[in-house]
Amino acid sequence: MPIRNLIVLAPSGLVLFEKEYSKEKIAQPRLLGSLLTAMTEFATQTTAMRPSYIEMSSLAVTMCREDSVTCALVHDRTDKALFGRLLAGEILMAFVEEYGGPGRELSQNLKDFKGFGEKIAGVVQNTVQAVLHDLGTAACVLHTAVMGEDGYQMPYLHHDGRCG
Repeated sequence: MPIRNLIVLAPSGLVLFEKEYSKEKIAQPRLLGSLLTAMTEFATQTTAMRPSYIEMSSLAVTMCREDSVTCALVHDRTDKALFGRLLAGEILMAFVEEYGGPGRELSQNLKDFKGFGEKIAGVVQNTVQAVLHDLGTAACVLHTAVMGEDGYQMPYLHHDGRCG
């Protein structure tokens, strides 16, 4: 999944964190944050539901929300929402654990969130563990493993959840 942009939004629509990953840049990603906030508010008022996936002509946006913070992952339209939701959800959980949570007020100083960019690669790599866990707990799956191009292999799980 080629990720183009990652945007974390405050409830007000303020872009707390933004990172570009693609050569095909989105012009003014902070304006995209405002657009997504407006679309979310309109959808909530008219349908009582928040959008979680928006498909455009050449790209798509997958959104997750937790503790009033929204993570929007901009990716190629050919990629589907399910994997986007997994990545956006894991990234959002890491962001909320680091900077928010119950009883904690999010800072409005954007400099406070600059260090989060260094954590994203680890969060995305750990997403594989969540998928392996879900597969490993399914009764019809006996073993799971992930092998990378460099020969790196993650431990496999037996169908009863044991690591082997």
